[in-house]
Amino acid sequence: MGIHRPVHLEIRPVVHIQDIFVRPLCKESAVEVRVEVFNCGSSPAEVKLTLEIQGKNFSAGTVEWAGAMADADVGTNQYRIRMELPGFRTWTPAEPFLYDVHVRLESSGMPDLRRQHFGMRSFEVVESPGEDGRRG
Repeated sequence: MGIHRPVHLEIRPVVHIQDIFVRPLCKESAVEVRVEVFNCGSSPAEVKLTLEIQGKNFSAGTVEWAGAMADADVGTNQYRIRMELPGFRTWTPAEPFLYDVHVRLESSGMPDLRRQHFGMRSFEVVESPGEDGRRG
């Protein structure tokens, strides 16, 4: 009984990035980056985010965004940042172009860094049958 396998300790700042989700807005040539920030302190904390998007498996220009956000309350907070992505490359099985978003969180303490990769792809649900009688 007891610990019999390797143990990994991860040290995180009091205010840190909990999760990143990127929502492609293909028709608008943009993305909405949702950053979940967790504040395990006892009072609200100032938050500054810096985001950078670049190609993961291909060369592309870099898109950047930086700004101060509303203070992070104790617990989970979600920030939504819209970024334009002009001339993006669509992800397809034949050409699986991927992007990386790098997020830097600065608060009262050491900065926290995380990244997430994503592809620009969208799906459309068609409720009325087409000429061939199919829906979907």
